[in-house]
Amino acid sequence: MRVGRILLLGLFVSGLGMSAAFAQPADGHADYSDDATNGYKRADKTTPANISYQTEGKTLPYYVAPSKISHPALSIPRNVLVFTPSDLHATWKWTENGTTFLTLPAGSQADNKADITVNTPGTANVEVVEVSPDCGDGAMSKIQIIGTGKPKLKVLSAELVTVGTITAAATTGTNVIPAAQSMKGFMYSTCDISKVNGKSVKLTLQSTEDNLPVADVLRKYSFTVNCVIYRHKNDGTYTIDGASTASIDHNSANKAFVDGATGSDFTVTIPAITAPDPVQNEDYVDVIFYLGGSEGRDGVASSISHRSDNPLTAGFTTANITSYPYDKTNDELFAMVRLTDKPKTGPIYHIPYNY
Repeated sequence: MRVGRILLLGLFVSGLGMSAAFAQPADGHADYSDDATNGYKRADKTTPANISYQTEGKTLPYYVAPSKISHPALSIPRNVLVFTPSDLHATWKWTENGTTFLTLPAGSQADNKADITVNTPGTANVEVVEVSPDCGDGAMSKIQIIGTGKPKLKVLSAELVTVGTITAAATTGTNVIPAAQSMKGFMYSTCDISKVNGKSVKLTLQSTEDNLPVADVLRKYSFTVNCVIYRHKNDGTYTIDGASTASIDHNSANKAFVDGATGSDFTVTIPAITAPDPVQNEDYVDVIFYLGGSEGRDGVASSISHRSDNPLTAGFTTANITSYPYDKTNDELFAMVRLTDKPKTGPIYHIPYNY
């Protein structure tokens, strides 16, 4: 399965606050193909150009195209990156200029590939030179690798559409299904079933992915909004009304943009429910919409984290996508609508006839 493109370090340079000198590739000639046969693409032909966003803790391979000068026999369109040792007539040195966020191959490398690890979030300028036995170090190609934080999503706010905002702080207990246990979130409580049936809940979700601009188009995420209905009894026990289902499912091939500042809205419909049944000792019914994972994951994946798993690896499937857990300690992860039984008064008391 191929998802996205990995960058071919050809002859390119980042334009984010860099000098004009840094922003020029060593050789940007059109002889070098935009697309390589192994799924890689020239970094100066991607958007953003010459920038590689990579999730912290992940390792990705990078290739630099061998120089036409020292490798004249490599044929046009020069779209091959993986060579036999006899095809290569130089070595390559990769360095991180001025920062220590990355792990790079040490010393000269016998081929044109480097496996680079992002250890901590940050922005690093990476330089690579081809070392010729005759000429020493050649002109360098450069790329900016921006290490991003692990992706997160949370519920920023919630609204019962046409009825009111869902603002009361709430937590789920340990007697609900495991995926929804011990979460923080918001609750709206009413005894009026007309405010529940046929209504919708608007969830405003917010993303966190350090070092990625808050409104960047690359802030796309794979996640679900799941719905489960609990019927609560006055002895403290629950029964599940049906199974937990995905009201929204953004799988890895259909990620959704989620803004990192003001958030992005997602609307779900409340399933039809019945009022609490006093015969069954029910005192309220909860409809819980909570964040979950798609494709068997229990957490979130992002466009950047998916790319950082190297989807061009042979045999890669959705099972290889890293699942980043939701932060149950610090983030609100659900919105709940509670339909209670109508209030019932108890007996009336008066002065007895003892006088």
